[in-house]
Amino acid sequence: MRGALLLLASLALGGCDPNASAAACDGGPTLYAQCTSVYQTYCAQGPRCSLSIDPTACLNDALLHCPCAAEACDAGSCGTAGMVSTCQQELESEDCNAIVNFPSAAYWPVDCTPFLSSM
Repeated sequence: MRGALLLLASLALGGCDPNASAAACDGGPTLYAQCTSVYQTYCAQGPRCSLSIDPTACLNDALLHCPCAAEACDAGSCGTAGMVSTCQQELESEDCNAIVNFPSAAYWPVDCTPFLSSM
């Protein structure tokens, strides 16, 4: 039962669309890979915002906020694939206050919310 609940939670947080074909999801990048791309962009904002951030430590810490970081997160995520570049563009122009206050959802760009767990 717990496994089923975790699967449902994963789907609700941006995993494969249950109405999409399994093949479409299986062929796409994983949610974890998408989170990695998003959080690499986030971590790259340190110099722009005058923050001294170690990119590797930043990425490792930020990935804890990926909605599926607790699971293997190796399923294809067709539900969020198109949002990655939009989120990255928003992070690159986001006010530094949002960068500093991560992971507060209040400051996180709306198009990036599929990549942020509620923890």
